[in-house]
Amino acid sequence: MSKVWLTQHTFDTLMALSRNYRIRMSSNVKTPAVAVSGTGKRACVNILLPTSAAAGYNGNFKVTLNEKEKLEISSGFLNRNGEFLPIPSDLSDPPDKSGYLCLCSTIEEGKWTKPEFRIAEPAADAYPIAEITVEEKDGKKNIYIRQFPVNVAIILLAKRCPLTTGVPNA
Repeated sequence: MSKVWLTQHTFDTLMALSRNYRIRMSSNVKTPAVAVSGTGKRACVNILLPTSAAAGYNGNFKVTLNEKEKLEISSGFLNRNGEFLPIPSDLSDPPDKSGYLCLCSTIEEGKWTKPEFRIAEPAADAYPIAEITVEEKDGKKNIYIRQFPVNVAIILLAKRCPLTTGVPNA
């Protein structure tokens, strides 16, 4: 049996590679890849995997970016002051700026507005379903989606009753 002599640095690198693994799943990765980073005791095997559909969120108001660079939002349900509404799926252009993608509906002139998806600050009339980050890098627009799990979007709007104005403890 022959002996192989290694430097301490090479030995440390091999030992670190046998123990240090970093596995990441990303929607930006199209094919699996393996790379080594660092040397010595800080060496690491990096395994990059594409995100599988089964591993992601698959509930109401699922937000994805399709191959035509359109924002797809799956259907879901809205409870609006006790009124239970089915909300159909939506297909729209991705936003130009980062922010919260909200399901919005409010009362205007005594009537509810049609529910719509738009970038807005979460509020009583804007229920957040995802956070969208838009970055410009090397002349290309990159869009990242952080999904918020939603069973039912809830919008509750209330105002003080005009009949109670001036009544103590009302």
